[in-house]
Amino acid sequence: MIKAKYPRLGRRIQETADEYMRRLKVIESLEDKGTAFVFRPSSIKLGSRYDRDPGGALEAVYDEGYKDAMKQMDSMKAWIAGIEAIC
Repeated sequence: MIKAKYPRLGRRIQETADEYMRRLKVIESLEDKGTAFVFRPSSIKLGSRYDRDPGGALEAVYDEGYKDAMKQMDSMKAWIAGIEAIC
């Protein structure tokens, strides 16, 4: 529907999605080569625009991200040590 009524907007939305996928492939390639360490969330949670406590939802997402990062801390330290050994 958007593409029919607003073709330029539809194209731009598609271009944005395509660019995101290209960048994701580059990031995954760097990660596979060992030249990047990537933090990923354990789950994706989208808030609602009707949420009565948007700050609480944002804090919950932050807390989950912090916990995920702490779980990956040993892996990240090992990766850094490996990079430092190369340099």
